[in-house]
Amino acid sequence: MKIIKIHRKYLINKVNVLLFIFIIFVEILICFLSINRLKLEYNWFEGKIACTSYLETNLMYYKLVVINLTCFIWGNSFTKNSNSYHLLVTGYERLKLKYILSKLLMLIIITVSLIFISFYLMSLIGVVCCNFVRVDKIILELCINVVLICIIYGLLSSFFSILINNQYACFFSSGIFVLCELISDSFNDIKLFYVFFPGLSLNYDLCFGLIHLFFISIIYVFLVVLVYIYKK
Repeated sequence: MKIIKIHRKYLINKVNVLLFIFIIFVEILICFLSINRLKLEYNWFEGKIACTSYLETNLMYYKLVVINLTCFIWGNSFTKNSNSYHLLVTGYERLKLKYILSKLLMLIIITVSLIFISFYLMSLIGVVCCNFVRVDKIILELCINVVLICIIYGLLSSFFSILINNQYACFFSSGIFVLCELISDSFNDIKLFYVFFPGLSLNYDLCFGLIHLFFISIIYVFLVVLVYIYKK
């Protein structure tokens, strides 16, 4: 419990809090701008099309901004300076496994909380301000997909950051995600790349399903823990 409190104190720092506020603020702005556009372009009987357009606009925001900022937050938390608070943990070498697992757990909690708040605001603004938007299974599935994708690329960013020990290592995972999206848009039949680097498609489907995402998450957790424990 003490280690968790230390992680919470140093992971929820000024820089990360500002990034959280930025993500939420831009999300709210995009929602209102998107709704204004929908009211001009669609009639009431085109509600399903308008709702899909609303979700696609927000999905694009998550692809371009949220996932990349998540990579930065996760990767930056494992740089030498950001991770120096491990010196505050008594018996750190003995508790190294517990330390890294609890840190990953705290990052997952932060990511899930941020995405949940973002989706809650998206749904609330959409329902209150626009008759086209309905909270249904699609929004729930999209939320779960975004959360898992953020965690996967956050873990990948942490892996590169620990391995290379550089504050810019997070851009490797961001670059992989961008490449993944380019392949998705250009070559729909190429799915081998998604085995280890999954992406979000415009119809909210994942190439290999949620079980695949959970499996990949476990693999990346194992890799991060392994490289953290054995890298000097």
